[in-house]
Amino acid sequence: MWHRVKITHVIMKRTLYILTIILSLTNCSDISKESLKSGTEFSAHISINDDPNTEVLEKIVVKLFDKEGDAIATKRIKISINNHPLKLFMQRGNYYDVTHWYLAEDIPNDQRYYIDIIMEDSTKYELAAFKPFGKVDTKNATIVKNNINGDYIIQWESLKDFDEVRISRGFEVHKENETVAMDSIITQTINSKNGFIDIEKSSTIHDTLGAIEYLYVTFFAKKGGLLNTELLEHSTIVVTSEFSINAREILKH
Repeated sequence: MWHRVKITHVIMKRTLYILTIILSLTNCSDISKESLKSGTEFSAHISINDDPNTEVLEKIVVKLFDKEGDAIATKRIKISINNHPLKLFMQRGNYYDVTHWYLAEDIPNDQRYYIDIIMEDSTKYELAAFKPFGKVDTKNATIVKNNINGDYIIQWESLKDFDEVRISRGFEVHKENETVAMDSIITQTINSKNGFIDIEKSSTIHDTLGAIEYLYVTFFAKKGGLLNTELLEHSTIVVTSEFSINAREILKH
């Protein structure tokens, strides 16, 4: 889908409005309707961001819910990943809209990770386990220019875990007395650790030929992990990794 932005005589400004405030729950009351102890039915939704450029986990977020689907959030529960503690946070929205989660960032590198919970009755319970993607040589993904026709080639090698690529392109189109900026985002599945994608140097947009002004590419990887079978069946664990490259240098020529 093409998105149009008129750029003639327009000064673009971005203003960030803070709609929510992130606070730790040190001074907040617990919201759990029941105690979380041995035998309590609950679900866990776990998301992990693995930074491919470093040897640490960028972030892990754990959300707990009781069998009714209500959030479990209490300082009396302790969650850790390889003995690295997660902290309890909240986000206030409009009115009574409040979201809670347990968070840890920049977790030291390890071959395998175990997520444990200590319940309110001091029972220790293993929530999940997973293997990280680990550090990736992101230089194995590049954008080059085809010297024959001037098109661009996205190429990659040894990206065995990455299965999706998002290609963002920007064009400038000159129409009558105005210049219009257009952008396009394409998501494509990749099925091989080695491959390439051809990108045309120009595209016809609303019957007008536009040349690429920017080309930005993001590679994505996603996998699951092992969950404790005693968790409610709709529990989830997702490990993701991503990195981006751009054609800024070759677009100058």
